[in-house]
Amino acid sequence: MGTEKSFFSGQMRIGVAMIVLLVSAVNPISAGQIAGYWGQDVSEIKSCQSRGIKVLLSLGGATKNYGFNSADEARSLAQEIWDKYLGGNGNRPLGDAQLDGIDLDIENGRSAFYPDLGGRLREIAQNNNYKKLYISAAPQCPFPDNSLGPQAGKFLSTTLADFVFVQFYNNPGCDFRSGSDAVVKAYQQWTNGLPKAQVFMGLLASSSTTSSDKGFVESGAFKNSILPKIKSIGNYGGVMLWKPSSDGGSYATAIKSFV
Repeated sequence: MGTEKSFFSGQMRIGVAMIVLLVSAVNPISAGQIAGYWGQDVSEIKSCQSRGIKVLLSLGGATKNYGFNSADEARSLAQEIWDKYLGGNGNRPLGDAQLDGIDLDIENGRSAFYPDLGGRLREIAQNNNYKKLYISAAPQCPFPDNSLGPQAGKFLSTTLADFVFVQFYNNPGCDFRSGSDAVVKAYQQWTNGLPKAQVFMGLLASSSTTSSDKGFVESGAFKNSILPKIKSIGNYGGVMLWKPSSDGGSYATAIKSFV
């Protein structure tokens, strides 16, 4: 995620989650196949955490070749994540920095055994008296999500998620290309479907995050036309920005006092 790290390190009002690592693995995800990446000084993790920013390890992405073949594989990965990135004593790519949890950005339709991953990770953290462990999920805006649910057996059918960052972009049926009413309706489907979770609206931070990203809405239109409607919903959690440094932080600055 490149420059996102430095951007977040200087943002005092970012308070819910900072997703810093995108982990991809070959098929299936299993112990020993985590590809760790950190492009800058690990001290930035601790700087963010000292400001109250929760730093999460994001798993998945738009690539296709990942998933679990069994519950044992999922639980094995939970142990590896604990050992390398949370409170364990394994070979630690980030040194002594201890992340605050994981984010599931599962986009390939392979939904099996993610509840086993999350449940085992919570169990390990509780057994070791770890700090509060956060688990989030980042579904696409069509409800229900093909990979994460909340249909029976999928991750969001459980109560494991603390935060749900719904991606309201790159989905023409429910992103801003379909109009604000369609976006608000889709958001309400998510909040109704997950009444116990904090549901965030995920936005593109600029119209040029990447050439493939579509569904950008100007900050003024969002702030004036969308935000008042979704903030009144009981389990509204806030706003998630994808690539917030792509416009120099101006989008975050424009909305931060309103969200």
